[in-house]
Amino acid sequence: MSQDVGQDLTLMFVDIPAAVSQAEGKSVPRSRGDVEHCLSLLEGIQKRHGGKFAREVGNTLVCCFDTPGEGVRAACEMQQAVSAEESEGVPVPGLRIALHAGQAIMRNGVCTGEVMTTAARLVTVAHPGQIITTDRVTGRLGSEAGVQIAEAPNASGMETRLRVRLFQVCWGQET
Repeated sequence: MSQDVGQDLTLMFVDIPAAVSQAEGKSVPRSRGDVEHCLSLLEGIQKRHGGKFAREVGNTLVCCFDTPGEGVRAACEMQQAVSAEESEGVPVPGLRIALHAGQAIMRNGVCTGEVMTTAARLVTVAHPGQIITTDRVTGRLGSEAGVQIAEAPNASGMETRLRVRLFQVCWGQET
């Protein structure tokens, strides 16, 4: 019999683009080695910011943080680290990152619930190089987060479906 435990968490979904942009608009699929290197880099950043690994599904990393500030700072550092990487002299497309906060249900060590479902949907909205978040995260951010938040462009449809306001985190790159 499983025991469900509710926790207030900030969940982060990080999607690693499946292709590396090359000259003349062509894309080259990432090798599994490239994805593993990127996942290793991201997991190190997540740990430095107090994050806990939740799961990995293909090119997507899911982790949780005790506070929104930790999650937002980790997301910014992840984008900066990946944007500094290059593949064969060509910049790698940025990560697609989504953050959402709320009560998560821990069932047999697996995180479930509305907060997980919403974060998973949000990552599909994010463009490469973009960090999308909700009012549940921004409303809990203190000034210590040290980031600028802006309205998410073209978000009204998703806001209506998910019943949350969407924002983007300005992490140092024009989005």
